[in-house]
Amino acid sequence: MVGVERVDPGALRQWIAGVLKRTGVSELQADSIADALSQADSRGIHTHGAEMLPRYVAGFEQGYLNVRAEPHVVGGRGAASRWDGDRGLGHFVCDIVTRHLAGAAREHGVAVAAVRNSNHFGMAARYPMQLADQGLIGFTTTNTPPVMPALDSARAVIGNNPLAWAFPRRGASPIVLDMAISAAARGKVRLAASEGKPIPLGWAVDAAGNPTQDAAEALKGWLLPVGGAKGYGLGVVNELLAAALSGARVLSEISDRTIVVGDLHDDWGVGHFLLAIDPEALLPLEEYHTRTEAIVRLLTSQRRLDGGSVTLPGDPEAHAQTISETSGISLPHYVLEAMDQLAHRFDIPRLSRRNTSRTSRRRNAN
Repeated sequence: MVGVERVDPGALRQWIAGVLKRTGVSELQADSIADALSQADSRGIHTHGAEMLPRYVAGFEQGYLNVRAEPHVVGGRGAASRWDGDRGLGHFVCDIVTRHLAGAAREHGVAVAAVRNSNHFGMAARYPMQLADQGLIGFTTTNTPPVMPALDSARAVIGNNPLAWAFPRRGASPIVLDMAISAAARGKVRLAASEGKPIPLGWAVDAAGNPTQDAAEALKGWLLPVGGAKGYGLGVVNELLAAALSGARVLSEISDRTIVVGDLHDDWGVGHFLLAIDPEALLPLEEYHTRTEAIVRLLTSQRRLDGGSVTLPGDPEAHAQTISETSGISLPHYVLEAMDQLAHRFDIPRLSRRNTSRTSRRRNAN
């Protein structure tokens, strides 16, 4: 159980952007990051929401992140493009690339982009969801600092390299799959440690390589891949797509200070891979929607063994977002306290709360 308070989504977005601009971040990049963080919090993905802001601010202030980043194209051919993130945060370059991909996919039927010289891009589903909002199928993956060992080895050399897909639906929220390839996102372990909670066996091992339920000890060790060899294989594939294709840093070339110390976001130099598909390039749009809804009806008509209804990937997050938009985003006290410290430091009003404190169970997500 953890104390939370609700904040207005628009106020949160505006407040975060204001802090970043006080740090010297350009208006376009600040607005992009603020929108991404508030969106993640609104969907219950608090590991990629406002909790990240103090680390971003420190990274910008110390020069690890480029406050005046200008992402730009450095290569490509036809419907494929290669971008440089100019050491900005990945939210900014991926927002720009996603807009480019939408137009290119309309023209060519499919479009891909690889990004180098970038950093944390937050909630992976953000970019495929932007494409789904325009009737396109979207995919993205990224490489990250090493947090997992290669299969059956004893040293962390590969990241949890998340991936996300989004499939558009007519008159309904898109079907969204967003997952890290570790058994759990490191952010979940970090949150458990901050709340003094245990983690399930199989999530991580300690520094000596022993299975542990102690979140604090897990942070000194490394995560384990989901599904053993299958998760490890996905991690390798995502590393190849995001880093090998883009020319980004790979594996242990990436600094792990952000992961190990956690006090700031340093210069990662990671890569991202993004894909957009226009379903109408493959079959009539009406047929795509008809076939998609037939799949949805069959899946959601099933009953779980506990008697509940079967849901689609992304449904819990979409439900959380609906609640956030009407009742406000629920943020834990320790996140709000860190934001209050930033407000004091930058001599700006603290983020206003919607109501008085209450206690609620925290939702964790990849």
